[in-house]
Amino acid sequence: MTATTHPTALSARPPARPRHRLSFAGAVAAEWIKLRSLRSTWWDVIIMVGLAAGIAGLTGVTTTDWFVEAADGVNLAEFTVILANQSAALIGSVVLLVMGALMATGEYSSGSIRATLAADPRRGMVLGAKTVVLAVFALVLGAVTEAIALVVIFPILDPASFGYSMTALAWRLAAGSVFYMVIAGLIGLGLGFILRSSAGAIALGIGLFFVLDGILAMTGSQNDVILTIRDILPGGAANIVLAEPLFNPADSALGGFGGAVVCLALWAGAALAGGWAVLRARDA
Repeated sequence: MTATTHPTALSARPPARPRHRLSFAGAVAAEWIKLRSLRSTWWDVIIMVGLAAGIAGLTGVTTTDWFVEAADGVNLAEFTVILANQSAALIGSVVLLVMGALMATGEYSSGSIRATLAADPRRGMVLGAKTVVLAVFALVLGAVTEAIALVVIFPILDPASFGYSMTALAWRLAAGSVFYMVIAGLIGLGLGFILRSSAGAIALGIGLFFVLDGILAMTGSQNDVILTIRDILPGGAANIVLAEPLFNPADSALGGFGGAVVCLALWAGAALAGGWAVLRARDA
């Protein structure tokens, strides 16, 4: 008589499925698909480039010879870049701030954030992928917008010498404009994750970039604390990054172009760090 053997419950279990984790490259690719598949993204591009070109043309036409001569110590190439920055960077910063905020809040309003976090529960990598995609997109779009603004305004201000050589300072100002636009987008992204409200993130971002500095300026105060606060706000740092020759760096708490770049980078870092903290601590 032989004993009948039965497989144990343990041996009857199916083999465990291997765990596959989404790579960072895969997360970046997914975020790029989300961004380019939205119709609003391309409307933002059209609005940003179109408005920058239009305002650059209007600025060139309305700029008088007296205003050019009043910019003491600034040659025409540098002055032209400063005017282009007023068109490209100021319009671009608002558009990219809105785009960055919507990259975060749009997923919460649609509920797709649950699918995003189910595909990759690592909150830091989700935010990192969005940051990389937005930064690269803003860099390319900002460079194109700045170039178009320059192409529009150069021949208006000096038709006879279109294409004259750019100085090192002019190139630095143009690069500062693009950098400023990238920073605006990243701050919008961070604020979007912190507040999870499109209106709130956009309003707070515009307040930081434009409104708060204007309110402090209206007080007319020459108090050192007030002046320092104005300098370190994004708007104060932008004054040097976009139009350094028209401001005396010695009068700023930032001490010049390099300090302004660091200040703006710290604002973006603080916004993204806050967004990461909220994303990690709160459920979708």
